[in-house]
Amino acid sequence: MLWEISVFIFTLAFLLFVFFWILYLLQLRKTAKHIEIVLVTLNQSLPGILAKLDATAGYLADSAGIIKSCAEGLALSMAKIQHILNDIVDFEQTLRREIEIPLLQASGTCQAFMKGVRVFLTTLLSRP
Repeated sequence: MLWEISVFIFTLAFLLFVFFWILYLLQLRKTAKHIEIVLVTLNQSLPGILAKLDATAGYLADSAGIIKSCAEGLALSMAKIQHILNDIVDFEQTLRREIEIPLLQASGTCQAFMKGVRVFLTTLLSRP
């Protein structure tokens, strides 16, 4: 009797296993059909996507070339401006060296002259 109950339980367990295995296989088949539909749709639209991607890559390459040439032009312009500014600084330093000492001497002479005129006028006006 124990043997018959064991066989019955084993048979029942096997039938449940087969039933759930069939449900699993049916779900797997549905999933495979959905994946097939997705793959067919993807294969149909993939050439268009790749063509657009290639066009975009071409546009990006053209844009990068334009930006590179503009950056090179800007760098050249900046180098020219830097050279001009260096020339202006050199000119200012040379001009300062050449003019500063004579200008200070002339300023000192002018101040001495003005002081002399002031002393002369003060002396001239203070005499009775």
